[in-house]
Amino acid sequence: AIVTDLEGTTRDVLEETASLGGVTLRLCDTAGIRDTGDRVESIGVSRAYEKINEAELILAVFDGSSPLSEEDIELMEYLSDKKDRTFAVINKTELDQKIEKDRIISFFGEVIEISAASEDGIKALIDTAESEFLDRGLNVDNDPIVFGARQHASLSKARICLDEAVAILENGGEIDASAFAVETAMASLAELDGREVGEDIVSRIFSSFCVGK
Repeated sequence: AIVTDLEGTTRDVLEETASLGGVTLRLCDTAGIRDTGDRVESIGVSRAYEKINEAELILAVFDGSSPLSEEDIELMEYLSDKKDRTFAVINKTELDQKIEKDRIISFFGEVIEISAASEDGIKALIDTAESEFLDRGLNVDNDPIVFGARQHASLSKARICLDEAVAILENGGEIDASAFAVETAMASLAELDGREVGEDIVSRIFSSFCVGK
């Protein structure tokens, strides 16, 4: 990526995968949020807003060596309804600090101070990002862990279908209806690893059932 000390250098969204502690993030570096008369840069700013709205975690980075600009304040106000997934990061702590830290805290509640140049504070940033996604009570090496909205949706659907299947049997419903719910649950689970679930598998599962009339 091209890097300079000039504002507006980053225009397109730059994406890279990074491992932070026990989680893997898809990082998106966007254009800075600011008013600009440059038509190309304004497209980059629009894409930055799109990524903000899509992101599961937002790192709002501020230059600690400069006072808050009007653009900074506008960004803080824009993120005010996204506080549950936003971390404020003050960069350049190796320089004299001129930023109004208390004002940022009033918006976000927590501020992580770092120096990208010396890497001071990076460990705190990693721990904070990791805690957003990973329960520290989990054993990453041995416990089953779901990463990603698609996997979570598939598992959630499977659980709903299995609860439905049990409820049908407990209430004296038709075993065919329960079997259909089980088959739907297994199809949702199959989306995780690509396996197909046929009627023969469902039949083997229900062959051990004894349903009274």
